[in-house]
Amino acid sequence: MKKLFTILAVAFSVMLIAASCFAAVDEGRGPGDHQAELTDRPAIYYEAYIHGQGWTNRCREMESAGDAYGGQTIDAISISVDINRYLKVVYRVHSTNGQWSPWVSNGAVAGTPGTAIDGIELGFVGQAAMYYDLSCKVLSGERQWTDWTKPGSTAGNLQQPIQAIRIKVE
Repeated sequence: MKKLFTILAVAFSVMLIAASCFAAVDEGRGPGDHQAELTDRPAIYYEAYIHGQGWTNRCREMESAGDAYGGQTIDAISISVDINRYLKVVYRVHSTNGQWSPWVSNGAVAGTPGTAIDGIELGFVGQAAMYYDLSCKVLSGERQWTDWTKPGSTAGNLQQPIQAIRIKVE
């Protein structure tokens, strides 16, 4: 009986020590205090569907998705944000057939394989959207990268198919 009591006392002590370690991590934060989480820098990921070739590898911020050296065009794109749960990326694409896709978010596909895109609009929504902007630049028929877009503007000229895209968080 004494041995069982000793084992239980040691187990209880270990649990108390472990609980106090976890409690110290959140020390000083009230139930509604999530400011640190709101300002966690988001990680942006994207991939493009290249006409006749399929999906590119997953790209991170500032990497080029698409065919920056050849003549293939992008038909669709998927963009997601990671790390910040108070932030969501929304986007839509303009196809060479003159149609805007519906707005989609966080990993959904915008565009249709088989129809090239010639414009894209994107941004952040959510509680943390006041801390960050999202911009992109595209490579189209002129074989020159456009300037980085301003928040709320369109990347691409809505005339020439996009061959590659880069996205960054500001």
